[in-house]
Amino acid sequence: MMEWQCGIPGKETSPWAGGVYRLKMTFSDEYPSKPPKCAFTPPLFHPNIFPSGTVCLSILDEDKDYRPTVTIKQILLGIQDLVRAGVLARAPPPTLEDLLRCCAA
Repeated sequence: MMEWQCGIPGKETSPWAGGVYRLKMTFSDEYPSKPPKCAFTPPLFHPNIFPSGTVCLSILDEDKDYRPTVTIKQILLGIQDLVRAGVLARAPPPTLEDLLRCCAA
């Protein structure tokens, strides 16, 4: 098994500009037949990132869009697009009270 530590930069025109988000890529002995596992450490709050930090992308799912021809560059660019789309970095999910407050306003 092999592990890479990567850094995903925050979008320049966002509150996350200048930030670098740590990503761990874990490759099994079956790579490239099987996709690497990718997880942010610490986890980020985002619809495509599980609470464990694991990234959920179709190009990382061998039953969906992953093919052995998918490059590491394509994977990292796909993950970077997630971050650039507006990650709520390290923010906890809203509570029911927060949601009710928004609805009442």
